[in-house]
Amino acid sequence: MVPYHGPLFNKNPDPRYLEAKKNELDLFGEDLFGVTSSAKSASLVARASEYLGIDSSDDICNLALKIDEDIAIMNRGKLEAICFCFPSSWIPRERLGQNLAQIHAPVADGRALVQASSNLTERMASFQQGSFKRYVWTISASGELSQHPKKTKPIRPRSIEDLFFRLETQITAPLADQESSLFLVKVETVSLQELWSDATKRDFIKNGVNTMSDAILLYKNLKEIKRIINS
Repeated sequence: MVPYHGPLFNKNPDPRYLEAKKNELDLFGEDLFGVTSSAKSASLVARASEYLGIDSSDDICNLALKIDEDIAIMNRGKLEAICFCFPSSWIPRERLGQNLAQIHAPVADGRALVQASSNLTERMASFQQGSFKRYVWTISASGELSQHPKKTKPIRPRSIEDLFFRLETQITAPLADQESSLFLVKVETVSLQELWSDATKRDFIKNGVNTMSDAILLYKNLKEIKRIINS
């Protein structure tokens, strides 16, 4: 993660993107969102809404449907509120009450990330540290924004034409109390074939996949995809 001083979210959200989020909420309901009793008593959602300059609301889904980004709120190191319409193979509600170490525990080769979780939590909530930004990408056989575990599995890919580049832009922002922070994620997908003609992008992707450990390849379902992009 690197320091970030730009806008926290897209202030001109795409209506089609918001409609896609609503469709996922209609489809999977409470799998995608939740607010703990602690978050309710501390009015964390309303405070986040006000911080973002959006009409005050204590409804996490209402807040998430006003911006492109999915949203989570951490407080005292734990996930206290979330609305992720486009999760990547996990169920958002199940992470409520967990700290970053617990959230990152299932990640393959994630020991360093788990060990750094306490420090990351403090940095995310520090008003002096400010906001941070990072990009997380992978290759998928599905072009859908949501990769909820209950989604129908895509057809086994056979060539570059069957693959998609999936990018998550993640931004953190501290709330003023030094104990809470926002986590905003914008998910985008594009056909891998669109990127493959650019040698720089192609080499970046191939190098990224080819340097992953077997554990990460298995965790991300990239073993067969690795063979395809190198064939």
